Amino acid sequence: MDVVPFLVVSLLCLAAVLIAFGIWKRKRINHKIYVLALLLFILAFGSTYIPHQVVTIDPANVSIIKVFDGNSGQEVVISDHTDIGHIITNLNEQTFQKGKPSFGYMGYRFRTTIYDRKGNEVKTFIINSHDRIRYKGFFYTADGSIDYDYMENVVEKE
Repeated sequence: MDVVPFLVVSLLCLAAVLIAFGIWKRKRINHKIYVLALLLFILAFGSTYIPHQVVTIDPANVSIIKVFDGNSGQEVVISDHTDIGHIITNLNEQTFQKGKPSFGYMGYRFRTTIYDRKGNEVKTFIINSHDRIRYKGFFYTADGSIDYDYMENVVEKE
């Protein structure tokens, strides 16, 4: 389990409990509790904008990658270990900065789903360009370059 998401959720829960406690008691509690709850909420939400790796997967643990091309409507299953290794290694090397929400945006290029050796879905995201992905309702910008051309060639080859 990643420590950062756990801490963020913990801080958000603590802030919610403090606010709920204040509402439930309906007494004039010290305003310091509300300020503390608000600060915890801001800290937790703000920490989600710290640049981080979206993909941290060992390529040896990946069995297949399904890629749906939003331009052609074609879905490709990548099972070649060389292609999987290249794609996963490239994504592992990228650090992403969370950007604006992606709700309401239509269209995409490569919807990518990664599966482990047991056939379980490990990660799903959309690769939009050389430096931008869509993940969990937000756009993320890479600090480096996603090997978008390699992905295009693999999808066209299959």
